[in-house]
Amino acid sequence: MIRNILIIGRTGSGKSTLGNTITSTNCFKESEYGVSETKQYKVVSFSHQGVAYNIIDTVGLGDTKMGERQILDQMVSAFKGITDNLSQIIYVFSGKFTQDEIDAYNLLNLVFGQDVSRITTIVRTRFPKFTDTEACNTDKQLIINENNQTNVIVSRCNKFIHVNNMTEDEQPTLKNRVDAKTILLVHLQGCTTAIPTNEQAMRNNINSHYQRIEDEKRRQQERERQLAEQQRVLAEQQRLAELHRRELEAKILAEKRLRGYDFWNRNIVIQNWHGQYMTAGVNPYSTFRGPSQTFTLVPVEGYKVAIRSENGLYLRAHPGGQGAKLDLSNNLLDWEKFILVPHGDHWGILSFHGTYIRSHRIRGFNKSASIDLQVHMREWEFYKLIPV
Repeated sequence: MIRNILIIGRTGSGKSTLGNTITSTNCFKESEYGVSETKQYKVVSFSHQGVAYNIIDTVGLGDTKMGERQILDQMVSAFKGITDNLSQIIYVFSGKFTQDEIDAYNLLNLVFGQDVSRITTIVRTRFPKFTDTEACNTDKQLIINENNQTNVIVSRCNKFIHVNNMTEDEQPTLKNRVDAKTILLVHLQGCTTAIPTNEQAMRNNINSHYQRIEDEKRRQQERERQLAEQQRVLAEQQRLAELHRRELEAKILAEKRLRGYDFWNRNIVIQNWHGQYMTAGVNPYSTFRGPSQTFTLVPVEGYKVAIRSENGLYLRAHPGGQGAKLDLSNNLLDWEKFILVPHGDHWGILSFHGTYIRSHRIRGFNKSASIDLQVHMREWEFYKLIPV
């Protein structure tokens, strides 16, 4: 049975040179540059010690003139006429095992649809001390320790081999190739495990992979579209809110002119819809009028007011929407600022949070109504502001 050996690696890693080293030929085009000399797969057959081999060289991963999909399709095409199993994958790299190398290596599992680490030999090329066992072990350990991904890849592979198979231009005598060939053929002689290959199944694996990528792109585009729409709606809401604020400000300023500006600077009592008076005390409302029921409207920011009690505390609205708390504060900050919204002879008192002061649920004769905040302005949110 013929042993099929697939050589794969990034462009410029020395994989074609390695193919020539193993076969003792110059059938594979060699290059040191970022554009792969191998534009289509090539298969070279040879025998060694009674074992027949097919050495399959493919386009270099990362070729600057070919896309990843084209390269993978070329790789699969190499198995069109091969009926025997795949005996070994030789993954070639030089220098550091970078993230690009990791990504390229992981494509193997994608193409073959299974974990192929057990039949994968990783070959580190251009390592001058490849005959020094201690130097090789140190280099291998450094790669393992680089990160968890390299640890898993190197630990699971069939074997990790160092060579220094230089090109003919770099070493005309090609002495290192002889040593590298011996190392590689001894290793391949013992590689008896193989996996089945099916060209159509591999193409299906690749198609499914890129379909998932396209599906994710579409999902991402839809997420971005939805986000853009949300931002547009929010911007429109903010624009309308600002327009409403300006209209409200103009309306309030007109009311000020109509009623007289002194109304905003004098003492008042605040009477709710039920005829009770707001109180700066234990009970929020009272049927009586006195010092505890007297407040001063303090103009702030042109059209906003602070509502100050006789003891110098400011009415404060808490955030939280319907049912949020209302209390008194020593400070005069945003939570203590209100907008008076005219409604006939009554007013709505709008807080910084967009809620209205509400009085509701009278619990019996002469009992105080409760007070909180409401998101709407209806009867329970209407007040009379009576000068005293």
